[in-house]
Amino acid sequence: MEAAEAMVVSKVRPPKLQLAAPPPCGIVPLTLRDADIAHAKGSNVIVHQVNFEVQRGQRIILRGPNGAGKSTILKALSGSLPLVAGVREVDD
Repeated sequence: MEAAEAMVVSKVRPPKLQLAAPPPCGIVPLTLRDADIAHAKGSNVIVHQVNFEVQRGQRIILRGPNGAGKSTILKALSGSLPLVAGVREVDD
């Protein structure tokens, strides 16, 4: 009987995973103000006077027909496409 009691396995608890909090940022970490956007330098402006804010934790949807400029706006927001005019602000 003593041998059976010695073989009782204690309940194993998995280790707790602790993640660091994300670095603090402002309320509006991503903004386009009065932005004009073109596909290439010197080409025609295809999106005029865009004003756009993405707040921390916010999810967005860009919806429109083909050729409306959805991908172009996302490229401008990400910084991979420079603005012809206006301001892009990022609060890292």
